[in-house]
Amino acid sequence: LMVKLENKTGVPISADENEKAMLSLEQAIATTVRGVDINSRYGDSQFLTMLMETDEVIIKGIMDRVFNCFYNIYGVDYFKPVYEVVNFEAIKK
Repeated sequence: LMVKLENKTGVPISADENEKAMLSLEQAIATTVRGVDINSRYGDSQFLTMLMETDEVIIKGIMDRVFNCFYNIYGVDYFKPVYEVVNFEAIKK
C-alpha cells in the first residue's frame, strides 16, 4: 500500500505540522498492523506499507482502523489520510 496524507485545508501547512502528522500516521500504522507487516517512510508525506499475505478484500477494514487511530493520535483535522493498493505481482509480470 502507498499511504499518504492529503492537505484538507487548502492552505500551506508548515513543515513542523506536516512532520507531526507523519509521526502520528507512523504510530497509527505501527499500532494497528501486525508485527510481520512492513512499514517504511517514503518521502515527506507517504509511507509504503506491505501487508504480508493479506487479501485485498480486508485491506479497507485494516486501513479504516489505521485512519481512526491516526485521528485519535493526531487530534487535528488538517490532513486526510488516503491509500492506494499497489499490486507488486502485476508489476513483476
